[in-house]
Amino acid sequence: MRRIVITGIGTVNPLGLSVEEYWSNLAKGVSGIRIIDRFDSSTFSSRIAGLIPEFDHLPYFKDQKMARRLDRAIIYGVVAGNQALKDSGLAEANIPLSALVCIWVVAWAVWVLLKRTPRSWSNAVTSVCLRSSFR
Repeated sequence: MRRIVITGIGTVNPLGLSVEEYWSNLAKGVSGIRIIDRFDSSTFSSRIAGLIPEFDHLPYFKDQKMARRLDRAIIYGVVAGNQALKDSGLAEANIPLSALVCIWVVAWAVWVLLKRTPRSWSNAVTSVCLRSSFR
């Protein structure tokens, strides 16, 4: 059996854009549920959701042009992954990126990516997103 180590954590969610902000809001009992304002929800039975607040994601990406084209779910995963890498302290350890394994499973992001890109492009797009995002 192989052992794994969780070296750092990161989060982007309706309660906060960092682990500290999330934990603080969770402890205070703040609700992450808001009225949907990103699109017309009048045709849906529910008009509330756990929306992640808008934030500037561009500083997390080397390729600004690509970052503007990414789906929100991919952006959230990359930002949380960057936070986890920074939290781990491995970013300053001069360890080659190829030696690090960052696993973040965002089922929705994968589903969106596969549905919006041709199958032949899916692996290439995922690879580009991961390799070009970490600073």
